[in-house]
Amino acid sequence: MGGITTTGVRVTVSNSCRFRGRVPDNHVERVRASRGEVVRQHLGNGFYRRDERFAVALDAVHDPEFVFRDVPVHRGRPVDVRCVRHDVVHRVDPGLATARVERHPNVFRGRAVSLADLNPTDGSGSGDSTLRDDIVAMTCRTLLTGATGTLGTALQPRLIDAGHDVLAASRSPPDHGDDLEWIAMDLVDGTGIREAVADADVVVHAASAPQGDSEAVDVRGTERLLEAAADAGVSNFVYVSIVGVDEIPYSYYEHKLAAERAVEASAVPSTIVRATQFHSFAAELFGMVSRSPIWPLPTAIRLQPIDVGEAADAIVDRATTDPAGRVPNVGGPEIRTVGDLARAYRDARALRRLIVRLPLPGETAAAFRAGDALCPDRTVGTVTWNEWLAARFD
Repeated sequence: MGGITTTGVRVTVSNSCRFRGRVPDNHVERVRASRGEVVRQHLGNGFYRRDERFAVALDAVHDPEFVFRDVPVHRGRPVDVRCVRHDVVHRVDPGLATARVERHPNVFRGRAVSLADLNPTDGSGSGDSTLRDDIVAMTCRTLLTGATGTLGTALQPRLIDAGHDVLAASRSPPDHGDDLEWIAMDLVDGTGIREAVADADVVVHAASAPQGDSEAVDVRGTERLLEAAADAGVSNFVYVSIVGVDEIPYSYYEHKLAAERAVEASAVPSTIVRATQFHSFAAELFGMVSRSPIWPLPTAIRLQPIDVGEAADAIVDRATTDPAGRVPNVGGPEIRTVGDLARAYRDARALRRLIVRLPLPGETAAAFRAGDALCPDRTVGTVTWNEWLAARFD
């Protein structure tokens, strides 16, 4: 390690910024340490070229005493760097008001941890202090699949606000910069799955293919993800499902049910959350016929739509390191027929359209009419369909 010990080093960072996600290849940082200036050059694949006096790597440090993923400081601001082994913060300075700490893999990177977050030292004089259990529990590394979808987009900020260190996964991650770390992952061919779950404490599995090959994505893809999660030692695999998948004979629902069973049969501790249809889903259906002067719709079918943000809130509540198995359903605030929903949608958009009943034969439509997609005893959401329409179209 050379003449500088990593424990308790005070550094200032100049001409540098903190990166979430991929650090650009050949990115150069100048780190001013107590023994002079050190230049680090990023070589790709998670590593820095490191000076002998200051050994630091991004993602593949083999020394368990010191894991420092990136520079958790604002540009030019002096900080006291803490070297963290699991839940141990080494050599806390009693005179320091706050410290930014790094824990691999579970503590949210860059979170400001105060001395009040620490347990008292053991009196041995080692200077070591441990993070309180509740602090450790609230900061975990979380993989979010389907992060670019309707639900995934709503989950992103809510997971971050809840203290999660989020790794967002998508087949095609956005190329624009944001505050989220992204990884390319394909559930169908398995690309990126093991890399995505490698450091995860929690997986929130929101990826789905209702209009695509749901067997390949929802069933086989979930099985691949579960296998990798088991090998990685994931503490809680949160699977997002739909109310009625065990009652309604519809191929997509049957594949969601098969995925639920795979989750339950897996060695990975898990939580299964079922939600009713989102308001945005109903709006998309009506939007498909909105240009037509006549709307032929299955007006007798009953739905219980919920705001996607409120569904996301309920899912985030379950995204902890404590698996809960199958939990109570998450439903919208009211039960409405498709006819009622369509008339409210038409009025909100000030359209003059004729809505006519389209009788749908078969067991699937019969199950929806019978209320198998409802959970009247679980009206978790508060935003009604009319309120959602007013907010969207006013």
